[in-house]
Amino acid sequence: YYFFFFKQKTAYEMLRSLVGSEMCIRDRLEECLKNPQCMLPYDLYTIKKHADVPQKGPQGKAHKSDNTSKGDKTSKMTEKLDGDSFKDSSSNYNSSKITHSRNQTRVDGSGAGLASEKTSLFSKSKGRPPEKAPEQNEANQSINKIQPPPKPAPPALSDEEMKLISNENYHTQLKFVERILNQNTYQKQYINYRNYPEAVIQAEKLFNINTDIRRRVTRLPRTAVKQNEGESDEEENNDQKNNTNPRISHLFNFSCEAVDNRNVSSADWNKVNEDLLAVGYGEYDLVSDQEGALLFWTLKNPHYPERIIKTPSRITSCKFSERSPNLISVGMYDGVIAIYDIRQSSNKPIADSTEIEKKHLDTIWEVNWVGRGGNGGKGENIVSIASDGRIIEWSMKKGLECLDLMTLKRQANPNQKEDGLEAVNFRQTAGFSFDFLKNETTMYLTCTEDGTIHRCSRSYTEQYLDTYYGHAGPVYKVRCNPFWQDIFMSCSADWTCKIWNYKEEKALTTLRSLDLTDEVMDAEWSPMNSCVFASVGKDGRLELWDLQRNILDPIVSEKSEGAAAKTMVRFCQKYPVVITGDSSGVVQVYRTYGFSDDNLDEKDQINKLQRTLYPNGYKSIEKANQDLENDA
Repeated sequence: YYFFFFKQKTAYEMLRSLVGSEMCIRDRLEECLKNPQCMLPYDLYTIKKHADVPQKGPQGKAHKSDNTSKGDKTSKMTEKLDGDSFKDSSSNYNSSKITHSRNQTRVDGSGAGLASEKTSLFSKSKGRPPEKAPEQNEANQSINKIQPPPKPAPPALSDEEMKLISNENYHTQLKFVERILNQNTYQKQYINYRNYPEAVIQAEKLFNINTDIRRRVTRLPRTAVKQNEGESDEEENNDQKNNTNPRISHLFNFSCEAVDNRNVSSADWNKVNEDLLAVGYGEYDLVSDQEGALLFWTLKNPHYPERIIKTPSRITSCKFSERSPNLISVGMYDGVIAIYDIRQSSNKPIADSTEIEKKHLDTIWEVNWVGRGGNGGKGENIVSIASDGRIIEWSMKKGLECLDLMTLKRQANPNQKEDGLEAVNFRQTAGFSFDFLKNETTMYLTCTEDGTIHRCSRSYTEQYLDTYYGHAGPVYKVRCNPFWQDIFMSCSADWTCKIWNYKEEKALTTLRSLDLTDEVMDAEWSPMNSCVFASVGKDGRLELWDLQRNILDPIVSEKSEGAAAKTMVRFCQKYPVVITGDSSGVVQVYRTYGFSDDNLDEKDQINKLQRTLYPNGYKSIEKANQDLENDA
């Protein structure tokens, strides 16, 4: 055993003295592995070629390593090396070639040719070793300098292929194919989105087989057929009951790689093409310096938008025009407002406030198109509110001109603890949102960061008409009811939503979930029910409230663990659909069931809301004052 171990160890030392140090062997292995077409040497002839390459010594002269072993002993050691040592070192490569060479030598008989090569490799010659031809040395040097093969060049396109790719009809046809595939994939979701119950029933009737034919095909008795019919009727009744029960179901998402991990700041549906949804993306962080993005989504492709417009600054608000639905106004984080015409192929705005002196100096939080004149019959202007404490009206008659509507001055809020309340009227406060009353073009409501809500008018630019106190934190959104103009809603960072009547000083009711301990980022009234509104929280929840059914808790609360913060909520104006946006760049689309009340007209909707908020009967403030005067 000792002799066997001694032979193996001596052979390894001899091999290392020939090839070089252990680091040299590892370096050669790594260099060979870089070339996928190179194989490790599995026979001694190839090793000999690597060993005979001249190496430079300490004096810069080429020398070759000498062997000190005897020839008769080395022949036995090499057999052991060929059988064991190299088999272990080259285990990552194909070992079948080694066995093939062995079998070949055995078939020849003595294997003298291979043995002689091994003996000549390890035996030391008495005289000077014969000099090799320069061609062989050059070949060995070329083997030593192995380089990875060059990457294959992409195949050149033919003229016909170039013409096909550059053809506009080719891209149009690809779009059609993509839309057809998406419609086939999301067919059920699209039917639910568009609320086609009658079409679904008719399709089921066409695809169902007649009772007699089904009985003949399946050979079922009449009792079994009647039983199956009863089961189908029960399923239809259950589906009808489920449609009346208030609930929501997730349909699909609008998302793509271009806006991954981007914050969804705002969204708006086009007034003519109600399938066209514009979504603005922009972070609220002070440190972020990313550019903004305005994406136009449709049902034709939920995985990639129809168009992408990039802006130099982050987008915080966007709004389509009602009279000119091809125009969309955009408010940005740097205080610039821009107007785009989506009919044009260019992504440059047709007007912006970059070079206007009286533009906003801070972040614009909301923009909206407001009619001019009594009923808005004289066109539209743009109104914007920003953190610099100003509400500005923009006109497009002669370019883009601006006029200050209101300067928001800070007032002491009794619900907040503040130090140094002196001269607070001379400090401006940031404005977050505004909304004009229904059928009004002069009177509007605005909310601020100090927790106050103000009723303002275009006719008075220096003072408020009314101020409403109730929130203990910044008020992020104020929205007027789409049916009854006296009622409006607000959501705040104090975790609550409040319902107000602008003719009364105090809030009518305060709404808050018991497990909600975070900011309410956005809220929106339903356009199909005067008592329904939706709100989203920073903890990633979506809540739907129905004041007629429950005024204390939400009817539906949708929240998943680890969900991103929701920043936006919008109701579709035509279909029973609600969308939400979050801080990860995803727009979720939900179908609502049991919340719409289309059978009631506007007057019935107002009466329903009055009965809900005033169960003892509602009298307007003007009538109450007249009654007091008559009694006096």
